[in-house]
Amino acid sequence: LPLALFSYFNLQQDEATLHAEALGKMSGLADKKVIQIRSYLAEREREVRIGARGPQVIEAIGMLPMEHAVIRHNAAPISKEARLHQYFERYVEENRLFYDVFLISPQGEVIFSHKHEADFATNLMDGPFRDTQLAQVFRSVRMTLEPVISGYEYYSPSSAPALFIAAPIMVEGQFKGVFAVQLDNELLY
Repeated sequence: LPLALFSYFNLQQDEATLHAEALGKMSGLADKKVIQIRSYLAEREREVRIGARGPQVIEAIGMLPMEHAVIRHNAAPISKEARLHQYFERYVEENRLFYDVFLISPQGEVIFSHKHEADFATNLMDGPFRDTQLAQVFRSVRMTLEPVISGYEYYSPSSAPALFIAAPIMVEGQFKGVFAVQLDNELLY
């Protein structure tokens, strides 16, 4: 009987030790993944900040609102949007860094989207996607004039969870719009 009791308590103690060791390893792995995700997001934020200052984006934010109005009135699209689409193709299609790229006017109009999903040509202030993470990062950037990373939640135009990074487009010290990207889930996973 004493040997059985000793074995039982020893087994309990060994089980608790193994459990604590496994939790410690899992906690260390989780901490490592958090550091990797933060580093990945910091790199993407830097790319978005640089992209918002790029000459193609600055030129496009000045031209696309006029083209957008023309397109809305059923005229033929002008080639600037096609050139911009081709420019962002390396980020979206070739390198797969981003799932989609957006240019948003100061009034909240999505004037460019590489994927042309349901959110293209809608208003993020009062349109059907005003409660999405994309709309929230737009409002935050417009208010703070600083890059913003959204929460990660389901986004109906893409039919998948989405995380957005947005940065202000500043021309000669004036706010001209928002450059935003939707991260590709494969790289994030």
